[in-house]
Amino acid sequence: MTLIQLRLQQTKIQEKGKKRKNLRGRICNCSTALMFQKKLKKKRRVKKNLADEIVNQVVTDLHELNIEDQRRYSSSQFKEWEELMEENSRYCDDEYCDEENTKKNTIEYWQDAALLKQDMAGSAIDSCKRKQDFINKLFYEKDDLMKKNNCLKKKLKRKEEERRSEGRM
Repeated sequence: MTLIQLRLQQTKIQEKGKKRKNLRGRICNCSTALMFQKKLKKKRRVKKNLADEIVNQVVTDLHELNIEDQRRYSSSQFKEWEELMEENSRYCDDEYCDEENTKKNTIEYWQDAALLKQDMAGSAIDSCKRKQDFINKLFYEKDDLMKKNNCLKKKLKRKEEERRSEGRM
C-alpha cells in the first residue's frame, strides 16, 4: 500500500471508529504501518547518504594521494638530487678523478638521472592505474548492487500482487 492509501484507510477507520469501538486495533495497525513506512524511507535516505559519503571519501582520498605523490616527487628535490649527482660524478673515492673517469662518471650520472625520471613517471602511471582500477571496481560493485536491488523490487511487487489477488478471493 502506498502512503496515500494508508492515510485514506486511516481516516475512514477513524470515522468508523467513532461508531464502533472494536476498530481501534485497525487504527493502531494503520498508524504503525505509517510509522514503519516512514522509518523505511528514512533508512533508505541514510543508506543513500552513507553511499554518497563513501564515494566522496574515496574521491578525496585519491585527490590527497595525488597531492602526496606530487610533493614526494617535487621538481626542487629532483634538482637537488641532480646537483648532488653532478658533484659526486667529479670525484672517485675522495680523490679527484682523471679525465677518463670523470667522463665515465658523468655518463653514469646521466643514466641514473634518466632512470630516476623513468621511475618517477612509472610510479605515477602505476598509481594512476591502481586508482583507475579501484574506481572501476567501485562502479562495477555499484552496478551489481543496482541489479540486485531491482530484482528484489520486482520480487516484492510480485509478492504484493499475489497477496492482493489472494485477498480478493
